[in-house]
Amino acid sequence: MKCMLKMFAFLTIVAGVLSAGVLVTSAQAEPNSAPAPTQTAQIHILAENYMDAIVLESTDENGEPIFGIVDSGQGDDWPDGSDARYPDRPGITKWDSIKEEMVDYLNQLGVTNENLEFYLGTHVHSDHIGTAAFLIQKYQPKRVYAQPYRDELINNTARLWDNLYQYDQLRKAASQVGATFIQYFDTSAEVDPVRDPEVPEKPTKTTTLDGITIEAYTANPAFELGDMELQVMHYFNVDNAPASSMRDANSLSLGVKVTSKTTGMNAFLSGDIDNYVSSYAPASNAEDKLASQVGKVDFLKLGHHGLEGSNTEKYLRTLSPKVAFMTGQFTLVPEKTYTTLAALQTQFYQADEVRQTGAVAFSVDLAKKVGSLPALYNTGNTASEPHLRTANEGEHHTWYYVNGLPTPHDGLVKEGDNWAYFENVAYSVQSKWIWHNNGWIYYDDKGLLEHNGWTFVQDTYGSHWYYFTNDGTMLKKQWIEDPVTHALFYVDDSGYMQQGWNWVEDAWRYFDPSNGALYSGWNTIGGDLYYLDPSNKGAMAKDGWVWIDNAWRYADSSGHIYHFGWSWIEDGWYYLDAKDNGRMYKGWQQIDGIWYYMLDNGKMQKGWQWIGWAWFYFNESGYMQSGWHWIDSAWYYLDVPGGALRQGWFWLDSDNAWYYSYAGGAMAHDCWIGNYWLTSSGAML
Repeated sequence: MKCMLKMFAFLTIVAGVLSAGVLVTSAQAEPNSAPAPTQTAQIHILAENYMDAIVLESTDENGEPIFGIVDSGQGDDWPDGSDARYPDRPGITKWDSIKEEMVDYLNQLGVTNENLEFYLGTHVHSDHIGTAAFLIQKYQPKRVYAQPYRDELINNTARLWDNLYQYDQLRKAASQVGATFIQYFDTSAEVDPVRDPEVPEKPTKTTTLDGITIEAYTANPAFELGDMELQVMHYFNVDNAPASSMRDANSLSLGVKVTSKTTGMNAFLSGDIDNYVSSYAPASNAEDKLASQVGKVDFLKLGHHGLEGSNTEKYLRTLSPKVAFMTGQFTLVPEKTYTTLAALQTQFYQADEVRQTGAVAFSVDLAKKVGSLPALYNTGNTASEPHLRTANEGEHHTWYYVNGLPTPHDGLVKEGDNWAYFENVAYSVQSKWIWHNNGWIYYDDKGLLEHNGWTFVQDTYGSHWYYFTNDGTMLKKQWIEDPVTHALFYVDDSGYMQQGWNWVEDAWRYFDPSNGALYSGWNTIGGDLYYLDPSNKGAMAKDGWVWIDNAWRYADSSGHIYHFGWSWIEDGWYYLDAKDNGRMYKGWQQIDGIWYYMLDNGKMQKGWQWIGWAWFYFNESGYMQSGWHWIDSAWYYLDVPGGALRQGWFWLDSDNAWYYSYAGGAMAHDCWIGNYWLTSSGAML
């Protein structure tokens, strides 16, 4: 359920008006003539976004308050799918109920089951009549208005939602409380065909729903509520409409024109009337048809929450409202709507700005004139509180409004998290850099200051990411750490986020090409292995031997870490382990079944080498030799498999013979060694 906002500011005003007739307006001039204090023709519109809930207030001949309701907003009752007539369809709104808020507001105004003259549902969408059944049962209005509805009329099944359910709940509630249920209109009919005539009229149509008899009547579309003259508009014989003739239930929306008998000032409450084409002519191009019928108005509740398809230029220019109010948000208002209202000098107010003041409703009193305007209450947009408004559409997006009018301004304006800059016009600069307080700030394509984080900007300087502080200043030539992930980023002297390889602070560093985050540690980039030192903000290792992870590794001048086994480096061969990021081998190593020996500096050894306790011999390829080998004009025997050089007398099982090697390892032959003759093969006889 939507959280209820405090109502004190508005209720204080209402109480003052009701008890003492004190006029409170939003920075308006004093009225030219003071109306009788007992006269009021107030229209209260709850400040809700994308739902309508409107209370009409006046006084009867005894000065007692009387009320009417035109729509009442979203409720907390919807179909669960257990009844086949009412499927649980996608898109049914199951949140944002204002039932309790509506009850509180009606009670504060003094609405009872004695003074509520009527309830009118403009059409069957739940954002308009979702609370209807509940309020009808609680406050028991004398009359209930709602045009007929059936799902078959709608040609888009995705827009059926819970229309039929809300409609049927309203019908049942009207019958249960004994209200005159009015579904048809005729200017020659009575206002209340049940209560007014001496002989009550027969119902126009009688149906039964869940065991409840529902009698629907034809009544006059024109009637009074104290000082208010009301006229229901955009009605037609829905029963004659063919199936699939309308895009959705907005085509069935009623509108209500309200005129004060005291001042002659008037208003039009548009419901969700639109200007779409319907195959059923009476429902088609409704705004075009209504414009001349409604005529000029002092106050207009914009149609369909200000959304596209309603409030066309022709319609607005014909009505030429002095004041307009919208139960929607400026972001979704079409450019033609807000520019047309501005051209007409229409004071244009909206629901969320009223909410920002702490009030729950915007009110207009047609019986009280302030200059050429009706009295306005809780506009949420006064001369002392200018507002920024930003639309998604238009050549210019962000506007400076005062008293509901776009107003030229110069300089910086801050409202909440939105900042905009104006240059003596009503719309802000956009897609523009400005030098401010010794730093560059940027206003985006909506005319809002970029601040508090990263922003992608495409301009004459190219396409770059920039980082802006809380006050909108662009950072440059510094490191930026993400407070959550702790990732590091760098912006250069132009404020550009660095991406890919960049020379930063005397070292090459690599930044993620997609998001600019600094790489560190081991990384394969472009097929090559690199080490980016975490202890030095990702500085690339290069230009020789580097000690990394407790081992020596080799990085060339481009930072490539050698890691593909045997590598010729400077003046020798080295083995750099491909499975361990190029770790340099040293000491004894068996590689591919062959023994090698590397010094502590990793260089592969060749020739005779004294290792530990013996001599070993390695050929030009570094292979450790074993067995008999002719080396430098002599035979030498190297242990199999160990490879150690034999010296002195030694026995070879393979030859079943004794041999003798001199102190240097060369084999003796064709000579006496002591008492033993060694043959030409070196074997002892």
